Amino acid sequence: MNYNRHNDVWLKAAVIGSVWGASEIVFGSFLHNLRIPFSGNLLTAIGIIIMIAGHRMWPEKGLFWRAGLICAAMKTLSPSPVIFGPMLAIFMQSVSMQIGVLLGGRTGIGYLIGGGLAMAWNIVQRILTALLVYGASIIELYQSLVDYLNQNIGIPLSGYWTPVGTLFGLFFAGGVVAATAGILISRAALSGKTTLNFGMPTDKDSPMKSSFESHQSFSAIRLAGIFVLLFGGLYVIYAFPLYVSAMYVAGFLTLITLYDRRLIYRFVYKPGFWIGLLMISMLTGFFLGGTKGNAAFTMDGLRIGIEMNFRAIVVVAGFGAVSVQLRNPVLMQWFENKRMKNFLSAVRVSFQTIPFIIAMIPKGRAWRNPVTVLSGLIQQMDDYLVMMRKEHQKRNTVFIVTGKRGTGKTTVTRQIVDKLRDSGYAVSGIIQPEYIANGKRAGFYVEDIATGKRLLLCTRDSSISNRKPVLFNFSNDAFTFGEAALAVSRIRHADIVAIDEIGPLELEDQGWSNAIHSLRSQWSGPMIWVVREKLIDDVVKKWNIEDYTVFDINYTDVITIAVHIEEKMNS
Repeated sequence: MNYNRHNDVWLKAAVIGSVWGASEIVFGSFLHNLRIPFSGNLLTAIGIIIMIAGHRMWPEKGLFWRAGLICAAMKTLSPSPVIFGPMLAIFMQSVSMQIGVLLGGRTGIGYLIGGGLAMAWNIVQRILTALLVYGASIIELYQSLVDYLNQNIGIPLSGYWTPVGTLFGLFFAGGVVAATAGILISRAALSGKTTLNFGMPTDKDSPMKSSFESHQSFSAIRLAGIFVLLFGGLYVIYAFPLYVSAMYVAGFLTLITLYDRRLIYRFVYKPGFWIGLLMISMLTGFFLGGTKGNAAFTMDGLRIGIEMNFRAIVVVAGFGAVSVQLRNPVLMQWFENKRMKNFLSAVRVSFQTIPFIIAMIPKGRAWRNPVTVLSGLIQQMDDYLVMMRKEHQKRNTVFIVTGKRGTGKTTVTRQIVDKLRDSGYAVSGIIQPEYIANGKRAGFYVEDIATGKRLLLCTRDSSISNRKPVLFNFSNDAFTFGEAALAVSRIRHADIVAIDEIGPLELEDQGWSNAIHSLRSQWSGPMIWVVREKLIDDVVKKWNIEDYTVFDINYTDVITIAVHIEEKMNS
């Protein structure tokens, strides 16, 4: 296997993150259907149990926060348009577990501290979210409520921090209980006292070819515009009269609806949101604007409540739009450029593995006995790691076919494709056969390997003049045709993808460069790249290729190349 220890830590984190994410999807649906209260805290407890089990199995440094980062990335698969809050919660819960182990060591005490902090983060995030959504006025409202309870109800509260501290303590205690359950469940599962097994996939029915791409369009300019409108709205609500704020909020919601219609459903179909706004208006009307410690309805208090509600609508809708951008495939390329290849690779493998894990987890009534289900998941984690290692090796494999110019690289590549097809593999991608005119090479076609269709890509004839490389003029229509053949949605069922060729244009971010970036970030599987001999080092460096094999057609025959590729794919 071609992975180092640092990369293996990320793969172990990918197992924990994927199991955590899959259990949230399955168990979360079960809780949602039953409308069980405090379901978020129950999901946190599941996460704590899975993290502890994974760490007891693989006591690696930094395993918790890596698992949380990957599980948070799994939230981009959620159909919900608002994912930023859940992603932050998951990551901070994993950081809390990491802090617990740092404080208490890799012992039961460390796990108990970590579990308590992870669960307590839920109340911390709710407080921070309330501050972000409603602004500083929420603090004044809270203080007024505490003063009223002290003076009129007789509830003894020694200070403003007492209710908050009490809630924090209750949540921390809940996390300790979850951590205790995690220690006991993982101990039983890892000792072999439970025998539940969900089964493992065969090569035939493994769903590793799944791909996850979003159909939402992404734009840095659009994202910047969202932030301008968001913070501009907060300023308008703060500085201008209510009628101006109302017009701004109406226009803002209209733009948000045009951007992604699903975001407006968060308001239209969420009665709880509207009930919350109504309660804020009533509470501020009675407790703000009057005498401290007394409840008397005032218009000033109502005005403050309406301003808080306008702010809430702008913040929730604005950050919902920002959440959509978290699905941006360009982020994957950003991580690639920031030398976070191990994280990116682990996320890719997790994206491909999580459908299988979800399919294998018992559904519905099975979760009435969550201990049994969780024990089965924990028992499978070692098998998932083996599976991910295998997929990681495949995912990072690039077979480079090379040779000097004019030595027949395209012909050899076509023969390799034919051999692989004869062995039962599905091959997609593009090749660039010669275009012959008057008995001489006058240009190149681009051919869709899957369909056999082709278009004239370039010619020495200046009549096709859209792009200007050194020797040829290119057709934009042919580039569009080739990019479509390489689209993730087109090659999702392929076993291997071939790209002929990757050359000077691609190194300058032209040609098939965008398609290659998309494939590297969104598709799982090996690829065959045709590269000129002198450009191999530059191509490998540009796309951060770690696991690659070079075949020089001057020294290696087609059968040898095809056999080697098959052996690597089946290893």
